Amino acid sequence: MSITDSNKNELIAAGGTSGERWIDKEGEIKHVIRMPDGRIDGLLLTDQSTIRFPPLVSNEFSRQFVPGTKVHAAGPALGGQLNAHTLLLTELDTPLDVGHNKASSNAGASVAAGPLLPLQDQGVIQSVFYDPQGAVEGLFLSDGTTVRVPPHIRLEIPSNLEIGTEISVKGWGGQYPLGAAIQATSVTVIS
Repeated sequence: MSITDSNKNELIAAGGTSGERWIDKEGEIKHVIRMPDGRIDGLLLTDQSTIRFPPLVSNEFSRQFVPGTKVHAAGPALGGQLNAHTLLLTELDTPLDVGHNKASSNAGASVAAGPLLPLQDQGVIQSVFYDPQGAVEGLFLSDGTTVRVPPHIRLEIPSNLEIGTEISVKGWGGQYPLGAAIQATSVTVIS
């Protein structure tokens, strides 16, 4: 299944405006980009590209974003990244409208966004994701942990962070079904 011109017109009507320059992307989910409070705000695909969207809190979406799931997305381009308004998972016949925070207010159980807890982890960098300007925004560790790297910490981490590097991270976050999510306060290279 792919997003055709007629699908794109339908998706624009559902989630965007006709004045935006839309792009579409197909791929397979490698990692779910999770915020420290448990909300999902993007997907890293197996080709290392990202699909970003407003933070989602619904458990319904969490259960559908499983690594290995094929996804088709459409939305405006933002700094070279796809800022998705609509996602189409191959198992579903209807698109998921994730644009304009509409999905954040959907009915159903939501991830409890309790207080962030002090966390630390050690693991091997499995993937890196970047912000629209090309700066490191986060890391995925081999144990499934998402590490968000805020701008002031980016200045302190070694520029040679790459896949396969073992690191130790301290910060604030939570433990969730697909792994922990930590907002880093320090990142130390082990190997």
